[in-house]
Amino acid sequence: MPTPFQTPAASPRPSQSILHGQKQHEFAQTQLNPDGSVQTSMVARTVSPMFIQMLVAMLKSDPTLLPSSPTDPVFSTHIDNIAYKMWQCSLTHKNGATLAQANKYSAMLNEVKLRTLARLNFLPSWWFLREQALVGLRSMNRLIDDSAMIKQYKEAGYTVTTIMNNVNKAREEKEEKEEKEEKEET
Repeated sequence: MPTPFQTPAASPRPSQSILHGQKQHEFAQTQLNPDGSVQTSMVARTVSPMFIQMLVAMLKSDPTLLPSSPTDPVFSTHIDNIAYKMWQCSLTHKNGATLAQANKYSAMLNEVKLRTLARLNFLPSWWFLREQALVGLRSMNRLIDDSAMIKQYKEAGYTVTTIMNNVNKAREEKEEKEEKEEKEET
């Protein structure tokens, strides 16, 4: 009998290198473009076998999380539902290791991404689990249509970037004004 984090051979499985390989830590880069837009890779390049195994267990326990046909695209709502299910599993896991790992990795996200997630009212650890779900689904060769989330993320990223640019500009103007006043006093 398979354990909760094993799946029968007939089920779609991520590649063995992802399931049993070493953790690969290379986070998606987010940068501010000169025009104020945000450019980021939506999907983490961090692959943690623990979360891929959790994904497989979630899909095994609740096959309705994905479209019934493997050729149908997996939409943003499906990915969100999978991430919520993984989040719930992390919260209720008896030793808390999965939530601790998700928190650890999400704490390493850069400032722009964290602010964008705050604007969207998404917890960074939930977002990390969502990114892990995307990595796992892609390794299962599922067709992904995450355009709804990408649009939402880009809109929030633009707002965050605009605010950050305005704050930085105001800070620079204040510093210039203080320097000018200091020079006039001397």
